[in-house]
Amino acid sequence: MIFLRLIRVPNLLIILLTMLAMRYGIMYAMLGINGFELQLSTFNFSLLVTATLFIAAAGYIINDYFDVKIDTINKPNDTLIGVQFKRRWAMLLHTVFNLIGIAMALYVSVQVGNYRLSFVYMLAATLLWFYSTSFKKQLIIGNVVVSFLASLIPMIPGFFEMPLLYKKYAETLKQYEMNFNYISYFLIGFAVFAFAISLLREIVKDMEDQQGDEEYGCETMPIVFGTRITNYIAAIVLTITMGTIGYLQYLQYISNDNLSVYYITLFVQLPLLIVLIKLLHANAKAQYSIISKLIKLTMLTGIMYAFVIHYEIVHPALQPQATEQAPSVNIGGGY
Repeated sequence: MIFLRLIRVPNLLIILLTMLAMRYGIMYAMLGINGFELQLSTFNFSLLVTATLFIAAAGYIINDYFDVKIDTINKPNDTLIGVQFKRRWAMLLHTVFNLIGIAMALYVSVQVGNYRLSFVYMLAATLLWFYSTSFKKQLIIGNVVVSFLASLIPMIPGFFEMPLLYKKYAETLKQYEMNFNYISYFLIGFAVFAFAISLLREIVKDMEDQQGDEEYGCETMPIVFGTRITNYIAAIVLTITMGTIGYLQYLQYISNDNLSVYYITLFVQLPLLIVLIKLLHANAKAQYSIISKLIKLTMLTGIMYAFVIHYEIVHPALQPQATEQAPSVNIGGGY
């Protein structure tokens, strides 16, 4: 139980769901309706997901390792390392998890034919180390680093799938003057959403943890700018995010995509509006804790929108009537 708390199982499940949503909610459906098939094998995709979970778990462990003193103030009842879990075991697990994650990613990269893709995992492991040791104590930098890493997660399935797709379907794409940019746009959209929501949550968490951070010399937004100004900064980030999503909804509305409009309104925009209202009146740790949980819930419902897209594509009553379509290709196996 202590180990599961240490590696943040709920957060790992969100990462797992995100990668599944991108592969099967977005890519599988969009490829299928155009007569294409996924090329990265289920086995290699499973290794990719596992590698991501190992790197993330290692990041959570090393973050707790260097945050022991701060956590005794901010989360006295949830401090694990040094209290319920030995420090040397934590460092060993962090090292082993990173090595396993990078090794798996390197194996899949070689299978895909581009070993440089594994650098994404090496970069993530490196950034998580420096985030825990220094970045998180610096103004804005730590928030941006975590948000950037969160935005990579929706993109990873595409990074490893696209080279195989272009290799397999080169002739077909040339014949029909097609490309897979339409899939990339959706993945980028989810990545931008992940970045914005993660940035918002990181700012709120800084306000929640202000007491311990201040005592140990951190220079987070609430410490440097004060709680009130930081509330306004978070509100601006949230307003821009909601406005961007609102424009997307407008495009969906004029294209008669009513299901998407209803889903996003009820399960993304409404929770974000509640967050905005609470944020403008928050000034206590307990309030910021509630806001942080609401943001995480909205991140989850935002990810689930990928399956709404899948439904709209594969449901017969919702499929567009194409005048010409690339021919289906039977694939024997995968990379």
